[in-house]
Amino acid sequence: KKYMRIVNAVKMDLTLKRDKLELELERIINNPDIETGVKIDKSKELLCELSQTINSIELWQHYVDRTNNQNESK
Repeated sequence: KKYMRIVNAVKMDLTLKRDKLELELERIINNPDIETGVKIDKSKELLCELSQTINSIELWQHYVDRTNNQNESK
């Protein structure tokens, strides 16, 4: 039970981070008061962080699936 709570907490934390980054990216892109160069640089930074977070979510899910399959095999 405790294992699943930790698994879910990690997944929720990563998902929340992804959602926040996506919202921030939208805000930056749609803000007319930000200069184009700054907008481009900030968007690229957010995309890198977003990519890393999405990869972390996928890796975490793969780990959980593999662990669950090993436990079912026992």
